[in-house]
Amino acid sequence: MLLLLLCCPLLASAAHADFVPKPEVNVTVINAPAETIYMDVLIETEPEPDGGYGLTQAELAQYSPVILEQLHTLEDDGWTLALASGTSYVLFGSLTPRADGTWRFSYKPPERFRLAVATADFAQATKPYTRAYISNLVYDWQSNTLRAATPTPVRFLARLLATLIPTLLVEGALLLVFGFRQKRTWLVFLMVNVVTQVALHIFVGSQSAIAGDSLFSYLALFLLPELFIWAVETVAYQALIEERSSGKRAGYAFLANLASFLFGFLPLHFLFPFLTSL
Repeated sequence: MLLLLLCCPLLASAAHADFVPKPEVNVTVINAPAETIYMDVLIETEPEPDGGYGLTQAELAQYSPVILEQLHTLEDDGWTLALASGTSYVLFGSLTPRADGTWRFSYKPPERFRLAVATADFAQATKPYTRAYISNLVYDWQSNTLRAATPTPVRFLARLLATLIPTLLVEGALLLVFGFRQKRTWLVFLMVNVVTQVALHIFVGSQSAIAGDSLFSYLALFLLPELFIWAVETVAYQALIEERSSGKRAGYAFLANLASFLFGFLPLHFLFPFLTSL
């Protein structure tokens, strides 16, 4: 027992407070000039006297003062550069692109922002843009416009199918096990699940993509909505399905939702890299 107690500390691991992925903005630039480009985020706030959460003086010293000066010309009407000047927003990122040629701003980017870009002799800023939880954007240098890399309807449909298809498979299998065979029952089953899954994604919004990151994220996002879906489906099945007893319909609604919720994390987890790349 003494040796066991002495070995227990070896099983301990570091604790992390931030379990759920943080919001992020990923930007790809197209039609850009063949020059060094700096990119920053303009936030509608006043600069912090001590630099806030922007880059430190030591970090700024590594950048070109000429291009930095061009960036600062874009600060006007209460818009402040998050990295080059510093604000109260905790923002991780760099003025220069990553190895893959994209920029990434993460942790606490504001919901509404403008992109500021500059070269040694030119600078421009976009119109205000409202991000999703994880935004993959394309910035067109020539037109100075910002757009989502994937159209919103396509992104919504992909995330909907990532939960709808596993739900239909799991709950459909249980529907057979419970002995439901009538065509009307299957139509009700299909209609109810499509409606509740669409409502789920509208309610959760763009955060649905991060549910597959970890079991904690999945539970935090989907547990309460799933309880509401269970209640709605129980009422719908009782009212619309005619075969089998009332108790069997209620029992099916409970077990079907429990099974789809328990197994629903797996497809989201495997699809997580794809869903967050849209």
